[in-house]
Amino acid sequence: MEPLVSSSSSPPVLEAPPYLYKSLSKHEFGCLLAILPREASNLISLWNQGNIPQEAIGIGGRETDPHITIKYGFTDNGPGISQEIRTALSVIGPFPITLGELDLFRGNDDGDVLIVEVHSDTLHKLHETFSDNFPNEDSYPTYKSHLTLAYLDPAWSDRLVSLPHPFTGQEFTVNEVEWAGMDGYKEVIKLGDSLP
Repeated sequence: MEPLVSSSSSPPVLEAPPYLYKSLSKHEFGCLLAILPREASNLISLWNQGNIPQEAIGIGGRETDPHITIKYGFTDNGPGISQEIRTALSVIGPFPITLGELDLFRGNDDGDVLIVEVHSDTLHKLHETFSDNFPNEDSYPTYKSHLTLAYLDPAWSDRLVSLPHPFTGQEFTVNEVEWAGMDGYKEVIKLGDSLP
């Protein structure tokens, strides 16, 4: 990887860790994400930046684009799959979500994952629909809808999961989803565009 800045007259610049480039590269699997409305994204991002110290961040980094994974593990790729996903979503309109408590997924190689629980029957139905009807590999047997705040150094996990926060009971409406293919192709799909 080339340094971010190269000049013989300037001091050496450290290369950014590879995990900062995850969103710019090809992925092992495709995924479908629920995009949060701006007010929810702002609330989460501001709290994240103001309450999770940088020294607590693990290898996986801090989430800078809050979202909810509907389904990860798609093994199909190319333009055909995005059309099939649009067709499957054509009967779904905007749907409500309710934020819950902070929680942790412990033991990840990139650090303990600090999350906000997300409650929504529609998210679970969508996950089930895409799991049952699209080629996929999924190593997570139970779907727990959530949004990731950061990957933590485990030494910080217990302290940060118990922080006071403004999320519990906050209600928002999801109006868009994003398809992210294995090849790096991304497409935003507005919900309800095909409904009468």
